[in-house]
Amino acid sequence: MAYSPFPAAPSAEARLFVSRLLARMGVEVSYFIGVFGTATYAMGADAFAISGMMLVGNLFIVVGTALAGPVVDRVGPRRCLMGSLGLTACIFAAYALVDDSMGLLVAFLACWSLFIGFTNTGFATYPPYLVGEEGLKRCNGLMSVATYGAIVAGPVLGAAVCSVWSVKAVFPLAALFFAAAVAVTGANPERRRPDAAPAGEGPAEGGRGRYLLEGFRATFTSRTLALLFLLGFFGYFSFGAFDSLESIFYRDVLAVPVEFLGWLTAAVGLGCVCGSVAMMRLSRERLTVRACALMLCLVGVGSVVYVGTGLWQVAAVGQFLCGLGFGMLGPTRDMLVQEMSPLDVCGRVVSVMQLGLQLAGVVPLFFAPFLAEAFGVQPVLVCAAVVAGSVGAGFYLAVPRVLGRGARPGK
Repeated sequence: MAYSPFPAAPSAEARLFVSRLLARMGVEVSYFIGVFGTATYAMGADAFAISGMMLVGNLFIVVGTALAGPVVDRVGPRRCLMGSLGLTACIFAAYALVDDSMGLLVAFLACWSLFIGFTNTGFATYPPYLVGEEGLKRCNGLMSVATYGAIVAGPVLGAAVCSVWSVKAVFPLAALFFAAAVAVTGANPERRRPDAAPAGEGPAEGGRGRYLLEGFRATFTSRTLALLFLLGFFGYFSFGAFDSLESIFYRDVLAVPVEFLGWLTAAVGLGCVCGSVAMMRLSRERLTVRACALMLCLVGVGSVVYVGTGLWQVAAVGQFLCGLGFGMLGPTRDMLVQEMSPLDVCGRVVSVMQLGLQLAGVVPLFFAPFLAEAFGVQPVLVCAAVVAGSVGAGFYLAVPRVLGRGARPGK
């Protein structure tokens, strides 16, 4: 029988796949095209303005992520997702009714980013609430296929809507996707729950601060989790430069219209889907921290190709290669984190991992515009891509020294 990554019949995994697909479609039809397309093309924003918007967005994601871990461990990922996705749908519907201005756009981005922290943590924590350890590889692979499938379809749909109507039309469309995701998530009850915390260890007894810090303790007392955190932080550090300069690269270097923000993002999504399916085909023994480092190397190589020329055709190839690496890296990292985390602290450990990625993207926003002004947008992006690949290569060489050559994930 031919291999298929999808469940043969409707199940909790299939509903998780659909809810993740719908939620991510809401993001992809509106984020790059709607928010930053409006700022860059309609409002003429420069690198400093885009960096400021990204900084606001990332800081609010950091706040949302920090709050989300304890919330997930308290109420479960299902209720966390229903609340965050429902509120996201409301703010999108509200923004679609107001006139555009930079102040309102930044306020909208801040509110949305706060809920992104909850949504990302909820989805990244959901698999161990549905399946046992033996099913985590498949479940995370399916979620990645859904995420990255939306990165293909969402920007294409957003670009089509933008070309037929206007950029503003993507916001009510996104609200519909988020509302549909709430309905599917509500129909997907959790199958597993963590055991009750021992007396004296809950948030009421140990204090709210101790409860929040438990995620950091669980992360940094495990060598595997600590390595995954550091790999994510240093590997994603340079991509903060992409956040602030990428839309300007499209406008000034590739010299393409706003629709290409959607078309070329679809190329990275296609690569991500292929990478996620490849991850599910690999044996569990191959999916290690060292494999994550090799996947990050591929992301760096693809990024160099992406920004290395002024040709959109070459950029599309680079986007596909970059996506191939991301598509394998994301679900592999999530699976390793879930395997190493007790269920009662899984939300907080996931939150710590997400914080590492978000904080890594915040710091370059402070200096990327100055570097771009001094050296140009394209040279800064090429250097950032080289840094990402170099970090992957460095961790590939260092991991055997920390975990032992050929070691499986362990403490």
